[in-house]
Amino acid sequence: MKAKNNKFIYLFLLIVTVYLFNVFAYEIESFNARLRNFVATGNVEIRSFNDKGLPISSNPNIKGKFISPFYVVHYGLIYSELYNDNRDEFHWREDSSIEFWNIPPKENKKDFFKNSANWLIENLDYSFGEAHFIYNFDWNYKGYPEGVLRKPWWSGLTDAYAIVIMLRAYDVFKDEKYINAAEALYKSSIKGVKENGSLTYLNDYKWIEEYVDNKANTNEMAYVLNGMIYSTFGIKAYEDKFEIEERQTEDLLKSIEENISKFDEGEKWSNYDLIGTSCNMKYHKIHVALMSEMFKISKSQKFKIKENQWDKGLNNIGYNWIKNSKTGYAKLMYLGELFLIVVFFV
Repeated sequence: MKAKNNKFIYLFLLIVTVYLFNVFAYEIESFNARLRNFVATGNVEIRSFNDKGLPISSNPNIKGKFISPFYVVHYGLIYSELYNDNRDEFHWREDSSIEFWNIPPKENKKDFFKNSANWLIENLDYSFGEAHFIYNFDWNYKGYPEGVLRKPWWSGLTDAYAIVIMLRAYDVFKDEKYINAAEALYKSSIKGVKENGSLTYLNDYKWIEEYVDNKANTNEMAYVLNGMIYSTFGIKAYEDKFEIEERQTEDLLKSIEENISKFDEGEKWSNYDLIGTSCNMKYHKIHVALMSEMFKISKSQKFKIKENQWDKGLNNIGYNWIKNSKTGYAKLMYLGELFLIVVFFV
């Protein structure tokens, strides 16, 4: 009788443990990312910050620590909120997706905003004839030639989204260099990839590509959803600020609206891109938040429907991630840990 009771206790504990593994799947996956980074680089932290507030990144695919231009933009926007005194312009709007970028800054100081904006000005590169923030490291990415995005490359996401921080910096510091940079980034973002810009097409709709290799065929690129949406925010911010007559914003919004269903991965999950990369839990949360933002901007019911659909994946997020996403290192690591727990209880 005692042995039978013990079996029920073990079964109960197993069920509770697996349930908690599901509930805390996001935290477990984040821990595993740090663990993979430590094994490959010796660095526990994926991102640290120097005394200027600039983010220093570490990644298993890259030797040594580095500064990613995108994260300078990302944290610069967070720092800039200290100057946001209920400003009503689009480039000062609050973005609900920011909270799902899972590594907040260690400190938030007003000086860090200016440091970020000035770093971007100092690192704006015109060597390709257009304004870009150049990434001088190779990046493993299937779908690109030999599965690698070769340096130097640029990001339509970084370039277009940086317009927002440039406009904010001008509002605060009144220096024309920020407006000049915003204008140059705007022009490069809406110029074709073959003209050393970041614009391509998806089903005949305009698309700003996040990972741009100007040596690759444009139809071989990744078509990254969050990159396109954040880029559109930057383009809209510039066109609203300067009342541009020949606007790109509406074309870009229409493109996202018409192509959004292509990013479904199962019934409740989303894809990161269109070359077979499923979202991890972080990016799926970001996608749900971005659908809400897109609905607020465009009023299209397609985005509200997609938000409700993908939001269902956030319930039992670990289970839905395992069920719907494609296999990757993070997923295998998570399943391996869960398997060991089950074996332990058995």
